[in-house]
Amino acid sequence: MEHYDPRKLPDMPELMIAGPGELHEEDLDVLGHQVIAHYGDLWTQLHNDCIAALGKLLGASDAPYVIPGTGTTCLDAAVFNLFEAGQRVVVANTGFFGNRLMEVATAHGLEVVEIPVEAGAPIDAAAIGAAAEGADGVLTVHVETATGVRHPIEDIASAARAAGALYLVDGIASVGGELCDVDAMG
Repeated sequence: MEHYDPRKLPDMPELMIAGPGELHEEDLDVLGHQVIAHYGDLWTQLHNDCIAALGKLLGASDAPYVIPGTGTTCLDAAVFNLFEAGQRVVVANTGFFGNRLMEVATAHGLEVVEIPVEAGAPIDAAAIGAAAEGADGVLTVHVETATGVRHPIEDIASAARAAGALYLVDGIASVGGELCDVDAMG
């Protein structure tokens, strides 16, 4: 019986999607090495190095907090820890993942103000700012996976800040592929 070898797959089309993505040969070789323990000095150093590199990638002077789990797990944790039931949030519904943000917010008992966004169009930061007056938060995706549209998070952050609302960005499909400067956005 022949064993599965991901390096010997038939030619596959190149997919320009959020995932799954193709790995480089060097990465496949590294993945073939023995795993290290998830504790001890070596693991601690690797973890700290990764957190520092992620902070640089995000333009965040404060160390990021890594949550092991799915994207929805991270969104649940962020919404649950940043808002209390009954608070009002503005959510740009940009498609599948914009809708997911609305579902997460609703599941946590938040009052959701939906701002529909036409498929393939960017979020209108001025519309978000107007809707955010008196709201506790604004929730958007950075890049909606299905359309590939990069939304103007810098302008949205400015509009949310001017309205006195906390801004939460779902960067699952964009971090590492799109510039993001958390400190500059405030």
